[in-house]
Amino acid sequence: MLTIVSTVIYGWLLIQLQGPEVLPIVFESGAEEELTIAFNLGEVAIPFLFAFLTTVVVHELLHGVVYQWYGYEVSYGVYWRMGAMYAAVFHQFHSREETLRVGIAPLVILTVICLLLLAVPYPVIATTAFFVLALNTAGSVGDVYAIWRFYRMPPKTLFYDINIGHMYVFEPE
Repeated sequence: MLTIVSTVIYGWLLIQLQGPEVLPIVFESGAEEELTIAFNLGEVAIPFLFAFLTTVVVHELLHGVVYQWYGYEVSYGVYWRMGAMYAAVFHQFHSREETLRVGIAPLVILTVICLLLLAVPYPVIATTAFFVLALNTAGSVGDVYAIWRFYRMPPKTLFYDINIGHMYVFEPE
């Protein structure tokens, strides 16, 4: 739901800032209840492909940068079974408070940057920013869920990641 709502809002904002011609998508209505959607593949595919290939990498790098800012040694990788990339701090205790900030950082940082880029007067940049916003928001759903779960834990809770599939949680008494 978050992805759908945010994509509609980002798309509306893009069209408000750039005009309806920014996305070269044409809606044609013919006979009754017939709607045809056509788009210029080159003008849509290149920004989408760039956004798709870079969003996950930048998203995980931002997690890692925040971990490093707190002094952790970060491991990056791909978890092939889930088709996901990750930034993790294996075999290191990390606090609930730090983990909340690490979790939200990519969503906040990329959203702020890309919202500003929606107003850039170059359609290819604005369109790419729109796709990054949509993909990053979709990719942040797991982070938002984790943040919601971790926020409900007591302050001073500690986490300890064994590997990509196993984490210990130590709650204070």
